[in-house]
Amino acid sequence: MNPGAANALLKSLEEPLAGVIFVLVSHQPSRLLATVRSRCHALAFSLPPRELSLRWLQEQGGKATAAELAFAGDAPLAAADLEVDQVEARRKLFGLLVQPATSALALADFCQRMQPVLVVDWMLKWTYDLIALASKGSVRYNIDQENRLGQLARSMPRLSLLRFYSALASMKAISEHPLNARLFFDDLFISYKEIG
Repeated sequence: MNPGAANALLKSLEEPLAGVIFVLVSHQPSRLLATVRSRCHALAFSLPPRELSLRWLQEQGGKATAAELAFAGDAPLAAADLEVDQVEARRKLFGLLVQPATSALALADFCQRMQPVLVVDWMLKWTYDLIALASKGSVRYNIDQENRLGQLARSMPRLSLLRFYSALASMKAISEHPLNARLFFDDLFISYKEIG
Protein backbone atom coordinates (compact mmCIF):
# COMPACT_ATOMS: atom_id res chain seq x y z
CA MET A 1 0.00 0.00 0.00
CA ASN A 2 1.51 3.32 -0.97
CA PRO A 3 1.41 6.27 1.48
CA GLY A 4 -1.48 7.98 -0.32
CA ALA A 5 -3.65 4.85 -0.16
CA ALA A 6 -2.71 4.29 3.49
CA ASN A 7 -3.69 7.85 4.38
CA ALA A 8 -7.01 7.51 2.53
CA LEU A 9 -7.69 4.27 4.41
CA LEU A 10 -6.78 5.97 7.68
CA LYS A 11 -9.29 8.74 6.96
CA SER A 12 -12.00 6.12 6.30
CA LEU A 13 -11.09 4.25 9.49
CA GLU A 14 -11.23 7.44 11.57
CA GLU A 15 -14.62 8.53 10.20
CA PRO A 16 -16.49 5.45 8.95
CA LEU A 17 -20.04 5.66 7.66
CA ALA A 18 -22.71 4.35 10.02
CA GLY A 19 -22.81 0.56 10.13
CA VAL A 20 -19.63 0.10 8.09
CA ILE A 21 -17.18 -2.57 9.20
CA PHE A 22 -13.77 -2.94 7.63
CA VAL A 23 -11.98 -6.28 7.54
CA LEU A 24 -8.29 -5.91 6.75
CA VAL A 25 -6.32 -9.07 6.02
CA SER A 26 -2.54 -9.03 6.03
CA HIS A 27 0.20 -11.61 6.34
CA GLN A 28 2.60 -8.76 7.20
CA PRO A 29 0.68 -6.38 9.48
CA SER A 30 3.92 -4.77 10.61
CA ARG A 31 4.16 -3.16 7.17
CA LEU A 32 0.92 -1.24 7.74
CA LEU A 33 1.16 2.28 9.11
CA ALA A 34 1.18 2.33 12.90
CA THR A 35 -1.74 4.75 12.80
CA VAL A 36 -3.77 2.25 10.76
CA ARG A 37 -2.88 -0.64 13.08
CA SER A 38 -3.81 1.42 16.14
CA ARG A 39 -7.38 1.73 14.86
CA CYS A 40 -7.82 -2.02 14.30
CA HIS A 41 -8.56 -5.02 16.49
CA ALA A 42 -5.97 -7.65 15.60
CA LEU A 43 -7.10 -11.25 15.32
CA ALA A 44 -4.41 -13.84 14.65
CA PHE A 45 -5.47 -16.95 12.76
CA SER A 46 -3.45 -20.12 12.62
CA LEU A 47 -3.70 -23.13 10.36
CA PRO A 48 -6.02 -25.90 11.49
CA PRO A 49 -4.48 -29.22 12.63
CA ARG A 50 -3.55 -31.53 9.74
CA GLU A 51 -6.07 -34.22 10.77
CA LEU A 52 -8.92 -31.70 10.78
CA SER A 53 -7.85 -30.32 7.40
CA LEU A 54 -7.69 -33.81 5.87
CA ARG A 55 -11.13 -34.67 7.19
CA TRP A 56 -12.52 -31.39 5.80
CA LEU A 57 -10.92 -32.05 2.40
CA GLN A 58 -12.47 -35.53 2.29
CA GLU A 59 -15.89 -34.14 3.25
CA GLN A 60 -15.61 -31.70 0.33
CA GLY A 61 -15.03 -34.62 -2.02
CA GLY A 62 -11.33 -33.90 -2.38
CA LYS A 63 -8.72 -36.59 -2.76
CA ALA A 64 -5.82 -34.68 -1.20
CA THR A 65 -3.44 -36.84 0.81
CA ALA A 66 -1.46 -35.90 3.91
CA ALA A 67 1.59 -35.44 1.65
CA GLU A 68 -0.25 -33.01 -0.63
CA LEU A 69 -1.60 -31.10 2.36
CA ALA A 70 1.92 -30.81 3.80
CA PHE A 71 3.26 -29.65 0.41
CA ALA A 72 0.57 -26.96 0.39
CA GLY A 73 1.94 -25.70 3.71
CA ASP A 74 -0.92 -27.38 5.64
CA ALA A 75 -3.32 -24.89 4.06
CA PRO A 76 -6.46 -26.88 3.19
CA LEU A 77 -7.72 -24.49 0.51
CA ALA A 78 -4.34 -24.54 -1.25
CA ALA A 79 -4.31 -28.36 -1.05
CA ALA A 80 -7.79 -28.49 -2.56
CA ASP A 81 -6.55 -26.37 -5.49
CA LEU A 82 -3.64 -28.69 -6.35
CA GLU A 83 -4.08 -30.08 -9.83
CA VAL A 84 -3.49 -33.81 -10.37
CA ASP A 85 -1.16 -33.27 -13.34
CA GLN A 86 0.95 -30.81 -11.33
CA VAL A 87 1.21 -33.24 -8.42
CA GLU A 88 2.40 -35.95 -10.81
CA ALA A 89 4.86 -33.62 -12.58
CA ARG A 90 6.30 -32.55 -9.22
CA ARG A 91 6.78 -36.18 -8.16
CA LYS A 92 8.55 -36.96 -11.44
CA LEU A 93 10.80 -33.92 -11.07
CA PHE A 94 11.72 -34.88 -7.50
CA GLY A 95 12.40 -38.42 -8.69
CA LEU A 96 14.86 -36.99 -11.22
CA LEU A 97 16.46 -34.71 -8.62
CA VAL A 98 17.51 -37.64 -6.43
CA GLN A 99 19.19 -39.51 -9.29
CA PRO A 100 22.85 -38.43 -9.45
CA ALA A 101 23.06 -39.40 -13.13
CA THR A 102 20.39 -36.87 -14.13
CA SER A 103 22.09 -33.85 -15.63
CA ALA A 104 21.07 -30.24 -15.14
CA LEU A 105 20.14 -30.04 -18.83
CA ALA A 106 17.92 -33.13 -18.53
CA LEU A 107 16.14 -31.48 -15.59
CA ALA A 108 15.71 -28.29 -17.64
CA ASP A 109 14.35 -30.37 -20.56
CA PHE A 110 11.83 -32.00 -18.25
CA CYS A 111 10.59 -28.62 -16.99
CA GLN A 112 10.60 -26.80 -20.30
CA ARG A 113 6.81 -26.83 -20.76
CA MET A 114 6.09 -25.94 -17.12
CA GLN A 115 5.52 -22.53 -15.64
CA PRO A 116 8.80 -21.22 -14.17
CA VAL A 117 7.00 -19.72 -11.16
CA LEU A 118 5.61 -23.17 -10.30
CA VAL A 119 8.98 -24.92 -10.60
CA VAL A 120 10.70 -22.26 -8.48
CA ASP A 121 8.04 -22.74 -5.79
CA TRP A 122 8.61 -26.51 -5.85
CA MET A 123 12.38 -26.05 -5.67
CA LEU A 124 12.09 -23.58 -2.78
CA LYS A 125 10.14 -26.17 -0.78
CA TRP A 126 12.53 -28.96 -1.78
CA THR A 127 15.55 -26.89 -0.74
CA TYR A 128 13.87 -25.74 2.47
CA ASP A 129 13.45 -29.39 3.48
CA LEU A 130 17.06 -30.18 2.55
CA ILE A 131 18.28 -27.30 4.72
CA ALA A 132 16.04 -28.40 7.58
CA LEU A 133 17.40 -31.96 7.47
CA ALA A 134 21.00 -30.74 7.10
CA SER A 135 20.39 -28.64 10.22
CA LYS A 136 19.03 -31.64 12.18
CA GLY A 137 15.45 -30.46 11.74
CA SER A 138 12.53 -32.21 10.11
CA VAL A 139 10.83 -32.17 6.73
CA ARG A 140 8.00 -29.66 6.41
CA TYR A 141 6.75 -29.83 2.82
CA ASN A 142 7.85 -33.10 1.24
CA ILE A 143 6.89 -35.61 3.90
CA ASP A 144 6.55 -38.34 1.28
CA GLN A 145 10.16 -37.76 0.18
CA GLU A 146 11.75 -37.73 3.65
CA ASN A 147 14.08 -40.71 3.11
CA ARG A 148 15.34 -39.44 -0.25
CA LEU A 149 15.82 -35.95 1.15
CA GLY A 150 17.71 -37.34 4.15
CA GLN A 151 20.17 -39.14 1.89
CA LEU A 152 20.71 -36.01 -0.20
CA ALA A 153 21.06 -33.72 2.81
CA ARG A 154 23.97 -35.77 4.15
CA SER A 155 25.93 -35.19 0.93
CA MET A 156 25.18 -31.50 0.44
CA PRO A 157 27.03 -28.74 2.32
CA ARG A 158 24.59 -26.65 4.33
CA LEU A 159 26.22 -23.35 3.32
CA SER A 160 25.83 -24.26 -0.37
CA LEU A 161 22.19 -25.14 0.23
CA LEU A 162 21.61 -21.79 1.91
CA ARG A 163 23.24 -19.96 -1.00
CA PHE A 164 21.09 -21.87 -3.47
CA TYR A 165 17.95 -21.09 -1.47
CA SER A 166 18.87 -17.40 -1.54
CA ALA A 167 19.42 -17.59 -5.31
CA LEU A 168 16.02 -19.27 -5.70
CA ALA A 169 14.37 -16.49 -3.72
CA SER A 170 15.90 -13.98 -6.14
CA MET A 171 14.81 -16.08 -9.13
CA LYS A 172 11.25 -16.11 -7.82
CA ALA A 173 11.03 -12.37 -8.44
CA ILE A 174 11.52 -12.87 -12.20
CA SER A 175 9.96 -16.32 -12.55
CA GLU A 176 6.58 -15.00 -13.69
CA HIS A 177 8.14 -13.22 -16.65
CA PRO A 178 11.48 -14.78 -17.61
CA LEU A 179 12.78 -13.60 -20.96
CA ASN A 180 13.74 -17.14 -21.94
CA ALA A 181 12.24 -19.99 -19.92
CA ARG A 182 14.79 -22.52 -21.19
CA LEU A 183 17.77 -20.41 -20.08
CA PHE A 184 15.98 -19.77 -16.79
CA PHE A 185 15.67 -23.53 -16.14
CA ASP A 186 19.24 -24.17 -17.30
CA ASP A 187 20.52 -21.63 -14.79
CA LEU A 188 18.33 -22.98 -12.00
CA PHE A 189 19.34 -26.63 -12.39
CA ILE A 190 23.02 -25.95 -13.09
CA SER A 191 23.08 -24.05 -9.79
CA TYR A 192 21.32 -26.94 -8.08
CA LYS A 193 23.76 -29.52 -9.43
CA GLU A 194 26.69 -27.41 -8.22
CA ILE A 195 25.54 -27.76 -4.58
CA GLY A 196 26.90 -31.26 -4.03
